[in-house]
Amino acid sequence: MAAAPPEPTLKGRTLVVKDFDDAVKQLIDFLHHGDDAAEGRIKAFLFHGWFGQGLGASAVLRATAEHLKSKRSNPDMKLQFGKVVHVDCSLWKNRRTMQREIAAELNLGHLMPIFDKQDEDDDFRGVEDSSRAELISIASEIYESLINEKFLLILHYGGDADIDLAELGVPVFGPFGKAKLLWTNHGRFQLSQKQQKLLTSSFLDINMLFITSDHIYIGQQLRCLLHKEAVEVISYTGMDDINPATVVDCFLYSLLLVGQLRENSDTVEYDWATYVCNYWICDGILQKDRAWEVGNALYGVIGQLRHSSDAIETLLYWLDQQIKSYQGWKSIASNQQGAQSISAVPVDASSYFLTFKGDDLLELPNDLFQLANNLRVLKLCKCSFDFAFPPFQSCHNLRFLWLDHCANTGKDQGGGACFPNLIVLELSHTDYALQQQMIERMTNLREINTKGVSWRNISHAWKTLQNVHKLRLTESSDVITVDNCSSLDMINPELLDLSGNTCMESLPRMSSAASLKMLVLDGCSNLETVALEGALPLLETFSFDGYGPTENWAHPINLPQKEFRPKSRATPIKEA
Repeated sequence: MAAAPPEPTLKGRTLVVKDFDDAVKQLIDFLHHGDDAAEGRIKAFLFHGWFGQGLGASAVLRATAEHLKSKRSNPDMKLQFGKVVHVDCSLWKNRRTMQREIAAELNLGHLMPIFDKQDEDDDFRGVEDSSRAELISIASEIYESLINEKFLLILHYGGDADIDLAELGVPVFGPFGKAKLLWTNHGRFQLSQKQQKLLTSSFLDINMLFITSDHIYIGQQLRCLLHKEAVEVISYTGMDDINPATVVDCFLYSLLLVGQLRENSDTVEYDWATYVCNYWICDGILQKDRAWEVGNALYGVIGQLRHSSDAIETLLYWLDQQIKSYQGWKSIASNQQGAQSISAVPVDASSYFLTFKGDDLLELPNDLFQLANNLRVLKLCKCSFDFAFPPFQSCHNLRFLWLDHCANTGKDQGGGACFPNLIVLELSHTDYALQQQMIERMTNLREINTKGVSWRNISHAWKTLQNVHKLRLTESSDVITVDNCSSLDMINPELLDLSGNTCMESLPRMSSAASLKMLVLDGCSNLETVALEGALPLLETFSFDGYGPTENWAHPINLPQKEFRPKSRATPIKEA
């Protein structure tokens, strides 16, 4: 077992608890007798959860609110706290939405049409959703309903900007006021030591530790916290039949992959925003007929861990005995050349990410994947191997294949292996040609993404890919013409991204694309004609901004946010 990571310095008050229920009880008791602290002048309390790093914070606050608002709460408690106002804005939208949630919790239903009318006006004027501010008239009504009340506001705040609750209409939580505030800025499955974002006169930090140092006991209690947070996540999806254990596994997937590399976590690109749902499904965490529906629902409510941190290291240390069965998720970053630098992929591996950090390419041994019959997700970055006989050719259960800046060591450019179960294929600056007989058996392909790849290597395959939902063909390394991409007319995707193809002068025919919802032509700076032949009844979004391909595509069919979109012209490809 690895040595225990250094314990963080916890400021404020620490609750030493036996389990989750005891945490709720102690927090309520502390709030009840909070007037004993700091001469009774502190009325705002920021709860950080376990180890001050966020885990369990949201779930404990929700359970606290439910208990205080239930019949189980004794009269003394209700007298002490007065009205209990519970507002969950951990999935942040904007200040106006928070104000609406507060008004709804106060039963100010007559104000809802005012919100609706203002949102309708902002829709018409093109005001971005994230910029919609609170309404002064509503703030006045909220203030009048609370100013003479004794109340406890329990708030989950998910915004990134400082916010003053007084501007939303909530009376100030001053030392002589009758109101109290209990809040957290940690959402579900978020591990961090976040800075406070609510502007209050003063507040007290509250943390939580378990009463024992027994490794197994703490691991069990942490699994309980993860289960509680999973139940919260499920409540946001509206799908009550999701198993909480499955949601925990979705979180552990990114936790374990990122945590394995620690200081090298920044060197591996998982592209969580685009692919995490695909990972869950292709690895087998999400199964059965509703896997895509469940994955889409969970995608928006489970935060992804992109970089290792002390919080991740601490959680993995204490969970050690609880995650022995999760040995199939491997992530390796190497800077050593030679076949002996990489161990053979074990038989239990289901997801494997290999990134070479050296200046050249890592030549893979032919027997690297000889035992990996169960491998379903594979990414190779900066590796070289024989494309005609790839070392992973025996991995017939592959569902996700990502080749990034890989090179061929053989004479034939074509890939001779066949992966009939493949669902997602990503080729980035890797001219791994798809042979016709290989493609004909890959009938389960739902998503194809290429970047910097020759169009001619893949254009012959379209007629057999009738199940493709997303097709991104960006920054092609050769010139696209109507003639050499005519077979594109044979498929029917929901998303078609041709951005960054600077030498494309005419749009390919898409008369069969009746299911197309989004067409992206960003950076196609030489495109002279955009003629959409035939009916595209489901087309919702068309983007043609003259710049290059966007980064950080979200899993649903939505354009990435503005900050991920290029702001300068793409460099045109010279025609040979």
